[in-house]
Amino acid sequence: MWTGATAFAFMLAGLIVSLAQIVGLDTTIAGTTMHRIPLLEAALFLGLFSAFVVCAIKPIDGGSAAAGLDRKLGELTYPLYINHMLPVYLVMALTGTRTMSTFVIAMMAGILVSYIIARESEPKIAQLRDLVRGRRLG
Repeated sequence: MWTGATAFAFMLAGLIVSLAQIVGLDTTIAGTTMHRIPLLEAALFLGLFSAFVVCAIKPIDGGSAAAGLDRKLGELTYPLYINHMLPVYLVMALTGTRTMSTFVIAMMAGILVSYIIARESEPKIAQLRDLVRGRRLG
């Protein structure tokens, strides 16, 4: 039987293994002249993890601005997950450079492309979903 303590122990073990992986990776990023800063990445990981924990346990009023932002970000996550690398590959290939600044620009382009795809496709997907369900959700 799973208990809260058992689940917490597994999550803590996963967190420790993740941090060990981050710190233990080679500092050279394959195929580039860029170098990682493992302790900075570990700190960023812990900061994001902490933010997710706070967001997961803090209740959000359904009608608040935070709930609206949460919905919008949620709608962006899938297109971002699916589409973000295409602009990265294109920018890196077209510029012929593999620097951190090029990568940051490429990632921003990936977020923009994903946002446009989400804005254009989400209403049509919601319409189709409502048609299949026979009613509108929420």
